[in-house]
Amino acid sequence: MRGVSSIRASGSIVTVLYHILAPFFDLKERCGNSLGECALTSKCEKSVHCLIRLIRLFWENCKLFFSFVSLLFLISILVFCPEQSLAAVGSPLFLESAEIDRIIHVNNQHSKANDTNPGTTDLPLKTIVEATGTAMRNIAKGFGTRIVVHPGVYREQISMNYHNKRNDSLIVLEAEQPGTVIISGSDLWSNWEEVKENTIYAHAWNYKWGLAVQPKGWKHLKLTPIVRRREMVFVNGTALSQVLSIAEMTEGTFYVSEEEETLYIFPQSDFDQSSSVVEVATRSSVLKINWKENLILRGLTFQHAASGLEKNAVLISNSRNVLVEDCGFFWNNWAGYNLHAVINVTTKRNVANFNGGVGSNAWSVKNFYSENDESSFNNWRGKQGGFFGWADAGSKHHRVHNALYHGQQSIGNYTRGFWLDSDNRNIVIENAKWCENEIEGSFIEASPGPIIIKNSEISRNKQWGVRSTNSSNVILENNRIYNNALSQIMINGKPERVMSNLETNEQFVLKMEDWSLIGNRIGSNKTILFQAIGWDHFLKSLRSSGNLWQSSQSKEVFKISKNPISFSEWQRTTGQGVNSFFQIVQSQSTSFDSKQCSRN
Repeated sequence: MRGVSSIRASGSIVTVLYHILAPFFDLKERCGNSLGECALTSKCEKSVHCLIRLIRLFWENCKLFFSFVSLLFLISILVFCPEQSLAAVGSPLFLESAEIDRIIHVNNQHSKANDTNPGTTDLPLKTIVEATGTAMRNIAKGFGTRIVVHPGVYREQISMNYHNKRNDSLIVLEAEQPGTVIISGSDLWSNWEEVKENTIYAHAWNYKWGLAVQPKGWKHLKLTPIVRRREMVFVNGTALSQVLSIAEMTEGTFYVSEEEETLYIFPQSDFDQSSSVVEVATRSSVLKINWKENLILRGLTFQHAASGLEKNAVLISNSRNVLVEDCGFFWNNWAGYNLHAVINVTTKRNVANFNGGVGSNAWSVKNFYSENDESSFNNWRGKQGGFFGWADAGSKHHRVHNALYHGQQSIGNYTRGFWLDSDNRNIVIENAKWCENEIEGSFIEASPGPIIIKNSEISRNKQWGVRSTNSSNVILENNRIYNNALSQIMINGKPERVMSNLETNEQFVLKMEDWSLIGNRIGSNKTILFQAIGWDHFLKSLRSSGNLWQSSQSKEVFKISKNPISFSEWQRTTGQGVNSFFQIVQSQSTSFDSKQCSRN
C-alpha cells in the first residue's frame, strides 16, 4: 500500500507543479495536454520523463528558476518513488547481513581434503562442485550456506539449477582470500611429443568441436573459421594464438587437427617440458546458476572457458537479489560473464578483461547497480578474424531497466567499449572511462531513455566517441569527449525504429530526439566534433548549452548530413549553443587531454 500511495503522492506533486507553472511558461500551448496527463500518471517512470521535459522548458524560459523547480521535482521522485529511485537499484542490503546457517570449507591443497569430509577447516571438501551440491541440499531444508574456498586452482564445471526447487535461502560462494581462487576451464597437459626439434610439440586431441554454429540472427554474417573456433592453449600463463594449418605455425601459436586427432603447439623459445605449465581449455563453461534468489559471489577468478559464439564462462540467469563483487573473468574464449533475466543485481569491482568476444553481458536486467567494474582488452578472438562490431563490446547491456553505473571502465577493446543495446530505460552513468577502443567509446542503440551520461571521459577511440541510433531522452553532461578518430559525437541510423518494452511487450516507435548537451568539453585537433546524418527532428529537439568546443581548425568542425559547417553556422542551424564557447588550439591535443585513460 505504501508504494501505491507514494506513487499517487508523487503524481500529485507533479500535477501541482504543472498547473502552477503552466500559465507562466505556456506549457499547455507548448505541449498540449500531454504533459498534464503525464503528470497525472500513476507510474513513476512517466514522472522521470516529465522531469526531463519540464527541465528543458524551464531552461529555455527562465534559467534562474530552473534549479529550484528541478530540485523540487527530483525530491518528489526520490521521496515518493523509492522503487524508481536510482539510489535503490541493485541487490537488497539484507543480503550482506543475512544470517548463515551452514559454512562449508573447500581446500584442494589440504592434505586431508576429500569430498566425503564434513567441510570443516580441518576436514575440508576437495571440490566446489560437491560444496554447491551440499548447499542445494541445505536450501531444500531451509538453510542458508556460505561456501569458503581456500587458495588454489579448481579445474571444475559448476552448475546450480534451482528451477522448481526452494531457492530463497542465501548462498554465498566466496574466496577465503580474494584473488587467490581460480576456477578454470582448462586442464594441465603433459607428455608432449617433440615433432620438430625445439619448436613444435604434439599431443593427442580427443575432441570434435568443429566450427561453432552461428547463433540465430547471425545468418547474414560471413564469419571466418577462426572466429568460430573455441580451442585455447596457455603456456606458463601466456595464451598461444590459434592458426588453421600446421604450415601457418610460428612461435607462440597452436593448431588443432581434428582429422589427425592431434594438438600441435609452437611455444616460446624458452619452453622446457619438464618445468613449463601447459594448460588446455576443455570445459565450455565454469559456472552456471539458474533460478536462484539471494546469491553472493565474492573474490573469485573465472578463466579459460572454451565457450563458443555468444556463450559465457559464467552465466547467472532467471535470478533475483544477486551480488557479484571483486571477481575476475579472464581469458575466456567468448564472454566473461552474463546476467540474463536478473532482477535486483549489484556488481562491484569486477574485472572482465582479455576475453575472446565480450567482457560482460547483461540482458533483461532490472534494478542494476554497477560500481567500478572494468571490461577491457576484449574481443581478441574477433580481432583474429576481422569480426569487430556485430555483437561484441567491452560491456554489452541489452534491455536494462533502472540502472546506475558508477566508475565503469572499458579501455582498449578490439571492438566498441560500452554498448547500451535496445530498450534501455532510466539509466545513469557517471565517472566512466571509455578510451582507445577499436570502434566507439559508447554506443547507445534503440533506447527510449532517459539516459544520463555525466562526468565521464571518452577519448582516443578509433572511430567515434559517442554514437547513437534511434535513441531519445539522452543527456550528456560535464563529460570530456576528445580526440576520437572520426567524430566526437555521431548521430545516425534509421528515421524510425519499432521496438517493444521488455516488461509490457508494448510496441513503441523510436526516433533520434530530445537530447541535451550540457557543460561538456568536446575537442579534437583534426576530426569532426559533432555529426548528425539526416536528422532534422533531432536538431529541432536538441538542447545544447554551456559546452566548450575545441579544434585546431575554425571551419568544418561540425557536420549536418554531409555538409561540414563552422561553429557559428552550427549555432545558426540549431539555434543552440548561445552560451557555449569555441576555441582554436595549436597543439596536437586538446587542453583537457589528461593522458590518464589509456591502454596499459
